[in-house]
Amino acid sequence: MALIFMDSFGHYKNLTSPDGKWTSSNGNCGIVNQAQGQGQMQIQAGAFGPSKQFGANYTNVLAQTNVNAYGGFGGVQWLLWFYDVAQDIIGIGVDANGEVYAVLHPNQFNSANILGHSSPGVFTFLTFVSVACRALIDAVNGEIQVWINGILVINVTGINTVLAGNANITGIELMSTGGITYHRSVYVLDCATAPHITYLGPGPVIAVVPFANGAPVEWTPLAGQNFSEVNEIPPDGDTSYVSSATPGQVDQYQYANGAPAGATVVGIQHCLDMEIDSGARSVGSDLAGVAGAGIALGVGYNIYTFPYDTNPATLAPFAPADFPLSAGPVVTG
Repeated sequence: MALIFMDSFGHYKNLTSPDGKWTSSNGNCGIVNQAQGQGQMQIQAGAFGPSKQFGANYTNVLAQTNVNAYGGFGGVQWLLWFYDVAQDIIGIGVDANGEVYAVLHPNQFNSANILGHSSPGVFTFLTFVSVACRALIDAVNGEIQVWINGILVINVTGINTVLAGNANITGIELMSTGGITYHRSVYVLDCATAPHITYLGPGPVIAVVPFANGAPVEWTPLAGQNFSEVNEIPPDGDTSYVSSATPGQVDQYQYANGAPAGATVVGIQHCLDMEIDSGARSVGSDLAGVAGAGIALGVGYNIYTFPYDTNPATLAPFAPADFPLSAGPVVTG
């Protein structure tokens, strides 16, 4: 599995629980301007944005975000941080002249911590810019690559990227410059695992919701058809839902009635907004008729994410013939 996480901020309202995907939001940010499957995540001036912990340790991680930043400030301001559980490891920042920096331990920034930088003017303020960074954490053979709008602007190898013995990345945090900053189209890859081991480009992440029932539909809807109980933007909690307490039961819905013309789908993340009402239960994603591993549900609604690099039914990259795509929940235990 190379794809760890993605987000378009296009189908939900709260960054964190209830009905959220992110681990924390620091109270400085929120989702705005949702339209056509894509929204924007707004961070207040100079503040920390949402962080996402992955629940695993990685040493070779790439994160991409499209960011619209304000440039009226002095010194390096931050766009994206890589974390371990305890502290920041790598930060990607930009100076007022549009020069981009990769920095070790950005929370204690100084010139000795700079791992690499671009030429001035590669970052344009007050418009959306694709910023992507790959960080290989190693004491001797560490690497940093940074792409701006698909162009490699920082490429350093054979460096020490380990901070105080921390040799793993467990999460990312989106950041803000000296003014209100917006992020959209975020994705994160484990570059040590095929098939996606390098930058996928600045293309958008688009959210879609079910438009029809598939087969089978074995869960019980609160009312109406099953798909219509789970396609609200944003999710509406107990106002509409489907439910099941029977292991093995599957609900399938139809998504994306045809792939966009000329588009290449490099990966899919199936999102399920779920909670347990009593006892214990695990639920997984069933995509294209193939059931995946379950996740133990907690109390209160949370959006659980299931990333796919390839179609589990064909074991090949997603193709136009795969759409409309069937997906839904399966009770695994």
